[in-house]
Amino acid sequence: MIRIEHAKKDYRTDKKSFFALDDVNLEIREGEFVAITGKSGSGKSTLLNMVGALDRLTEGSVYVDGSDLSKLSGRKVAAYRNKTVGFVFQSFYLEPSYTVYDNVELPLILAGRPRKRNRAKVEAALDEVGLADKIKEKARNLSGGEQQRVAIARAIVNDPKYILADEPCGNLDTANSENIMRILKGLHAQGKTVIMVTHDPEDALQAERIVTMSDGKVIGDTMPVGKPSDSASDIVEAPVEIPEEIPQTSKEISHKAHRRTSRFFRKTEEETIEDSEKFSSPADPVDVVEQATDEGEDVVEPEEVFPAGEDVVEPVREDGDLPEIEYEQEDMGDDVVEQAVDEGDDIVEEYRDGDEAI
Repeated sequence: MIRIEHAKKDYRTDKKSFFALDDVNLEIREGEFVAITGKSGSGKSTLLNMVGALDRLTEGSVYVDGSDLSKLSGRKVAAYRNKTVGFVFQSFYLEPSYTVYDNVELPLILAGRPRKRNRAKVEAALDEVGLADKIKEKARNLSGGEQQRVAIARAIVNDPKYILADEPCGNLDTANSENIMRILKGLHAQGKTVIMVTHDPEDALQAERIVTMSDGKVIGDTMPVGKPSDSASDIVEAPVEIPEEIPQTSKEISHKAHRRTSRFFRKTEEETIEDSEKFSSPADPVDVVEQATDEGEDVVEPEEVFPAGEDVVEPVREDGDLPEIEYEQEDMGDDVVEQAVDEGDDIVEEYRDGDEAI
């Protein structure tokens, strides 16, 4: 269950303060399909970002399964983003030079799973969205609708309890939008809680509950005609714990593209607060997400990046592409893998004399 209490989020400039959220109170029960609607700037994407722990409230609280997100440590926030919620964004956020398989596998790698065990889960997620035949295709070669389906597969590969979809059909034509809505409804039928931000009234009618926002406030909470309601007394809330911290990830995927794609999973609580203070104006919700995930330094620092005395040999790049990730790799002995360290904003990579730095 998600409970939002007296949520406020303001963006301040030297001359004025703008409330993106203004004393929002809302409950979303387990297994619901909720559409959040409203005009641009109404606060709907900001509210979704708070539930996904992509941003911090100025005042108030967001409770997920009894845990106050503002009280979680940086590592537990990262674990929550990786395992408890699955994100689907309007702009897909795929790594274009990676294959479909590599894009979908990424959350599993960040969760610390041995890569030998990932194939079955990746294939199952792609089969769920009807893209099993595209598993070796580069993401940049897919249509917009196919890219969004890959993004949904990536969101569900870790079997999260909550699906957070921010304008999932915003960049798609009618036919592809219908496909995406069928997939989201199918996930809801499997018991997942789906929260979808949309400005399209037809998409909103596919949900079982519609929350309407305006000027940072909830002004409507209705059920579409023909949708049966469930009494609150009939809902049995199963206790769910926030996952433990995510182990460090494998050094062989320490490419810049991986860093861009995965950073928001590992963002610390302190960085999130710092990012919130940097927002000087009510930016577009998508811009807010990009700013919150592109700034700051990575915090996870393993004791040793590479074994002492070993050289790091980078694979040869062709036509500017990142090297493809090998699907079958040697098991490292346990589920904990190492994660490459970012120093500042640039990845420091070792290379031998005579080789070009990559």
